[in-house]
Amino acid sequence: ERVWDWLLGSPIRQVDGLLSDSLSGAADVQCDCCNGTFATDQKPRCVTLLGRPTYTYVQGMFIGAAAAMFNLSGNFSYVHEAERTLQAVLHLLTAEGVLVEPFNSTEEAAPAPCSEQHDPAGTAHPDAYSFKGVFMLQLADFLTAVPHVNPELNRQLTTLVTNSSNAAWGLRNEPPWKHTLADSCADPSHAHQAAGPPKFPWYWK
Repeated sequence: ERVWDWLLGSPIRQVDGLLSDSLSGAADVQCDCCNGTFATDQKPRCVTLLGRPTYTYVQGMFIGAAAAMFNLSGNFSYVHEAERTLQAVLHLLTAEGVLVEPFNSTEEAAPAPCSEQHDPAGTAHPDAYSFKGVFMLQLADFLTAVPHVNPELNRQLTTLVTNSSNAAWGLRNEPPWKHTLADSCADPSHAHQAAGPPKFPWYWK
């Protein structure tokens, strides 16, 4: 409970209900800090690092933590905080009813499995393809754990899951899968031959 109270009082929780990706001892550079409530002689007080996105997986981990705390305590205040974040997700992290990350999509990117803009290849956000999956898993846990979610919010979340799932499936790299050359990801000219299960880009819309 002390950790939860610290989290709610720290700069990582924004006024709109979303949570930013990280804290820092300075707003313009990543550095160590003590916590969100006080400073020490060695480390400054934590502040929000400017420009850090409110990634979907961060929101997912928060609602998952809220579900766990509710299971342990039966205290609906955890549910209310999670619902506040979910409302913010619906208003600020969706496009045409589909879950999105808080940065621009790369619709102009080449549709190759090994393109830098398509996960799991590349060095720029190489794990971004999993962000929304984390959110969806935690959302499922939350809805399973909480017996009385606001009916209208529940309806909106059901629509979000349906729209997002359909959008993600529509953007997958479809089979049949060809034999993978050893250099299929090292050599862009062979990228179309990358084999494996459906791969989803980090953007669904």
